[in-house]
Amino acid sequence: MKTLKKVKKRAIKLPGKIEYTGSEPIRKGKIHLTQFSGGKVEVDHQAITPNEIHNYIKEGSTCWVSLDSISDAEVLQELGKAINIHPLFVSDMANADHQPKMHIAENYIFLTLKGLHFNGNGIETEHLSLILGKGFVVSISERENRFFDLFRETYLGETSLWNSTPDLLFSLLVDYIVNGYFTPISKIEEEMEDAEINLLEYSADVFSVKMLDIRKNLLIARKIIFTLRDELIPIQRTAIAQLLPASVMNFDNVIDHLNHLIQSIESYREINSGLVELSYAQTSNRMNETITTLTVISTIFIPLTFIVGLYGMNFRYMPELEQKWGYPAILGLMIIIGFGMYLFMKKKGFLKK
Repeated sequence: MKTLKKVKKRAIKLPGKIEYTGSEPIRKGKIHLTQFSGGKVEVDHQAITPNEIHNYIKEGSTCWVSLDSISDAEVLQELGKAINIHPLFVSDMANADHQPKMHIAENYIFLTLKGLHFNGNGIETEHLSLILGKGFVVSISERENRFFDLFRETYLGETSLWNSTPDLLFSLLVDYIVNGYFTPISKIEEEMEDAEINLLEYSADVFSVKMLDIRKNLLIARKIIFTLRDELIPIQRTAIAQLLPASVMNFDNVIDHLNHLIQSIESYREINSGLVELSYAQTSNRMNETITTLTVISTIFIPLTFIVGLYGMNFRYMPELEQKWGYPAILGLMIIIGFGMYLFMKKKGFLKK
């Protein structure tokens, strides 16, 4: 799981050098190509080479190219050359630590973003890239059988998908990824609700650690979602030749979802801070109650200690010591004083009722 961590020093690399920076095992990438138009799939190749892609990019049809690895530098480099992508953007595809970024070039739109998962211990990120060109869309994922394969399986029977133009498919993929953000955010909300319900059962240390983990997850999600929202706003503000009105409307919907997520995260952060403060307040109250109880006990014993100390002095002439009733009288006096002090403290509210 990627969490907030101290930035490690890395060797300086040349601009455009393809170097995988993630934690997944290095593996060979597989390219899945689907060409469709008129509501039907015309070509569906499970494994092709980058050099074959141009054979399927035709006017009037949509070519969807999906690569399931960013650790295969050779395939990434060949793919970049095949679709004429700048080497710096190819390098960004392999950089799993890269934050969301969009670049609008003359012949294509390049977008790198993050997928979010909740693995039980917290939020886990996956590096994704999308490229929209003339007649094609390229999707690149860090892991196998995740976002784009699930998207394909979900909409496999939808005729509307296979009627999509490249820009519409591009916007649908972005929308699908952003919709996936709601699941981990809702999981964080459930964890906070559980912590709030069991607040009295947790010790202060355990509760603080739990709240700190939730806060870290919120910060990870906030950074990714804020950055992606800011990168997508130019699509709303500028007229982009590669996008049709239907696609722009989809991006408007995506930005609305991102704004909703940002508002939720901000409210959860406030709730998180409030719960931490409440936990500290409860700990302080428990300590105050303990100190109050000890103070009451000490106060009750002050006069009793004085009496014991007074009659414990070794003076020869102390008349009460010679009387038969001296001991029971002093003992009775101590009981009366102690009980009287107890009733007084209880009446004043220093003791729990």
